[in-house]
Amino acid sequence: LRRKRKDYFLFAFVILLFGSPFFEFASGQGHSYCVSTDRDSVRGIKVTGDLLRKEMSELNVSLSSSMRKFDEVTTAKLENVTSTTSSLLSPTRSRLELVEVQSVNTTSKVDALEVQSANTTAKQEEMEQTLAEALLELAQLKGEVAILNSECKRGYFGANCTQCNCTSGGICDDGKKGSGRCACFEGATGVRCEECMSGYFGQYCTACPDCSWMRYCDDGRNGNGECVQDMLEYMYNYTGSVQQYVTPNFACTLLISVFGASGGNGKTYSTKDGIGGKGGGVTAQYRVVEGSTNVSKSEVQVNTTLYVYVGGRGEDGISTSRDALGGYNGGGRGDR
Repeated sequence: LRRKRKDYFLFAFVILLFGSPFFEFASGQGHSYCVSTDRDSVRGIKVTGDLLRKEMSELNVSLSSSMRKFDEVTTAKLENVTSTTSSLLSPTRSRLELVEVQSVNTTSKVDALEVQSANTTAKQEEMEQTLAEALLELAQLKGEVAILNSECKRGYFGANCTQCNCTSGGICDDGKKGSGRCACFEGATGVRCEECMSGYFGQYCTACPDCSWMRYCDDGRNGNGECVQDMLEYMYNYTGSVQQYVTPNFACTLLISVFGASGGNGKTYSTKDGIGGKGGGVTAQYRVVEGSTNVSKSEVQVNTTLYVYVGGRGEDGISTSRDALGGYNGGGRGDR
């Protein structure tokens, strides 16, 4: 619009510059170069020029007014267009800013994806390495299986792969070169590891708990491992010789019961024989002590050997030729 205003002003200037010769030519003369020097003609031309100048002045005023109005309208339209453009551009700017933020976020995500891609590549290489190692181990295992196929199964031994005879208490020396012997686990004993050692109990020969004084563990293969009252009984019968008993290696109490042998039956001259008398009995209690130097008559030291003499029954009377012999360990002789 500003360019058009300049064109209008240039057009008006051209009219002013070339207007006079043009209108002189139009006043009835042949052309502008054949102007008569006649005084009336000159006056007519002058009047005509004044009129033309007046008309040109009015035309310029009109043209200037028109140009001002045109400029105002154009300016208003420009302002309207500028306002409309601004209102249209405002959401666009907001969207551009949002697009820029999204672009930054997208860039960050791309960077993160690149890092993840690098990590994934590293993990893939690690997995490939692990797979290669697993395949190598598998090949080695196949070789070992081939070797084992020529061996005896577990629990068999010797050239003919004879079955072992061990119980659950031990393990067999198996294999082609094995001896078949049973190596017992802790607490088990026996050729087949079929028994439990003292202080172990049950099918797997488990160790017994620590029992308190005067109590012992119910051990053995058939034992239950419970602590029971320690009342061990020892019976000494007649043997014709001295016997021994060793006191325990811990403090306890001994209850000793002694019963004498009966006498032999008598022999008379009549048809009826005499019946031998019954032996007497006595019970005594002794305390087993340890670490004591002053032991009383009712005490005995630990790990002390006691000698037991069990008397024998007296001989029955046989004839009048000799007396009946008394029993072992001091029995009296019978009369004839």
